[in-house]
Amino acid sequence: MKYFHSTPIDNYNFSFSNIFNQNLKYQSNFYFNDDNKIRPEINSIIGIGDCIVDIITEINENIIAQYKLEKDKTKYVNENNRNIFDEYDKMSFVRYVVGGSIQNILKSLSFSLYQNPYLNNFNNNSNNINIIENYKISMLGCVGADIYKEKIINSLNQSRIGPILEITNGETSRCAAGFYNKKPYLISEIKSSKKLDKEFIISNKDKILNHKILLIEGYYIQYQFEICKELCELFQKEQNKLIILILNNIELNQYLGEKFVIISNYADIIFSSLSQVEEFINLKGGIEKQKIFEKLFQKLSDNKKRLLVIKDGKDESYCVSYDYTRRHLEYILTCFPQKIKSEEIIDEIGVEDAFFGGFLAGYMKGFSLYTCLKKGNDVANITLKNMGCTFETKK
Repeated sequence: MKYFHSTPIDNYNFSFSNIFNQNLKYQSNFYFNDDNKIRPEINSIIGIGDCIVDIITEINENIIAQYKLEKDKTKYVNENNRNIFDEYDKMSFVRYVVGGSIQNILKSLSFSLYQNPYLNNFNNNSNNINIIENYKISMLGCVGADIYKEKIINSLNQSRIGPILEITNGETSRCAAGFYNKKPYLISEIKSSKKLDKEFIISNKDKILNHKILLIEGYYIQYQFEICKELCELFQKEQNKLIILILNNIELNQYLGEKFVIISNYADIIFSSLSQVEEFINLKGGIEKQKIFEKLFQKLSDNKKRLLVIKDGKDESYCVSYDYTRRHLEYILTCFPQKIKSEEIIDEIGVEDAFFGGFLAGYMKGFSLYTCLKKGNDVANITLKNMGCTFETKK
């Protein structure tokens, strides 16, 4: 394996590992070129997943022990931990933020496309494909007819995300998003999200298919597997459409793992944390990254070319591709974010979601994979300086 290092730009450090060492000039231009767009722009995306309100606060070791919370893992409400929401509500400093993985990614995408001048002013020269001024970003899901409904709809509209939401009786889903030593400890209470009806999908089929990218939240596969599968089949039948799956941080038993494999086989791009890739392939402890990436691709069918995009917490990010004909990796592209001071970090809630949103913005604009990784890291760094996946500072 050979490594190619470019001159650091803006204090970034990145490397390219070419497994086959073929056509290096083309590959170098394709993956690293910052001067021109390398593919047509994509102007529309729809995400399906949980519409959630995050209840965010700083917690202590006692709460972690009492409710058996786990760092960087999402647990679900049961009779033993239900009281955590009442406890958070009573805390002296608590914030209610429209969140959940899918909404975080779409908000981060919109922020990158419309509000982040560092990305918008990047690479806008006359030689390139014309920049699309208006992107169509939509959210497909279900909310309850309660106080959180308007908060979610207003937040989506303010972020230029079109809500395609079924409204049902009952309560909107919520998440107790505590952080300790800046790390997230999450308990979700999924309510209305489970109630998205197939008839609602059918009645909005034309709206849904009027998008180029389908983005599926991994959490949603747990209780809306059939809807996710049918949407994948609809998009797969269409030409020039992409399916992207988020492998969220979930404990996977055999039954759920099989569902994830089925949806993963539809995906053109897979987003994941490094720890969740290890969970997905059931391989942990001291294994080199190359072997981890290979195992994931080998677990899936060879019916299509896929891109694996990984963010390792607040640290490095990767793009990985696999050659199913030769049965090994084509390349691993690595990008390290700019370092920010530890005292500037508030929490790591939603940092990977923010990264994926920033990456998507670069990808939809047609930039190189290196640029996509870099922009993802930029957006992730912004959210690290804020509570939850929010963008109050652009430093």
